[in-house]
Amino acid sequence: MHSTITSLALILLSGVVDVQARESCLQTTSSTVPFTINAVYKQAPLSGPASVAVTAINVYTAPRTDYSILSACATCQSDLLSFILTNGALQPIWTSPSLKTTSFSLVAGESPSFISTKSPPSGFSRYCTMESPISGSTTPVLAAGADSSLWSLCANSTADGRVDVVWSPQANHAHYVKSACRDVYLQVV
Repeated sequence: MHSTITSLALILLSGVVDVQARESCLQTTSSTVPFTINAVYKQAPLSGPASVAVTAINVYTAPRTDYSILSACATCQSDLLSFILTNGALQPIWTSPSLKTTSFSLVAGESPSFISTKSPPSGFSRYCTMESPISGSTTPVLAAGADSSLWSLCANSTADGRVDVVWSPQANHAHYVKSACRDVYLQVV
C-alpha cells in the first residue's frame, strides 16, 4: 500500500498524467524483446486503415547529438529497426547506431522525444506496457505514467502536416489544432 501511495504521489508531482486515469503496468523492461509500435485509432476512420505504423524520426541534429520524436509520418525516412524498454525508458534501436539513444522527455502537449549522443543522460523512465483496452485485442499498449489513454496523432502545421504522436494534446498549441487530433492507443507489436 505504501508503494502505491508513493507511486501515485510521484505521478501527481511529475505533472505527466491526468489524476483520473490509473492503470497497472505489466512491464517496464523488455530489453530482450524488441518491438514496433502501431497507433490504433480509438474511433476507426470511415475509410482507410484502423491503425498506422509509428516510428522515430530525426527532427534536429547538432554536433554529436541528434533529437528525434515519435511520428506516424508515412513518407519520412527513418533508420529505426525497433524499440526496447529498459527500466521504464523507451529506447529506439537504429540500423546503424553510432550514438546511444534514450527517451528524453514527455510533456503534455508535445511529442515524445529522444536524444542520441555518445553518453546520453538518464532516460525519461515512466514508460511501460499495459493490458490492451482495445476491444478484442490482447496485444499490450504503451503507457506513460501508468496511463495509456492520452496518446493522439496530430498533423504538425509547422512541418508540412507531418502526423506526429502527441501526449495529451493541448489547446492553442503552436504546432497543431487540438480538435483535429485523433485519439489513439499505441500498440506494442
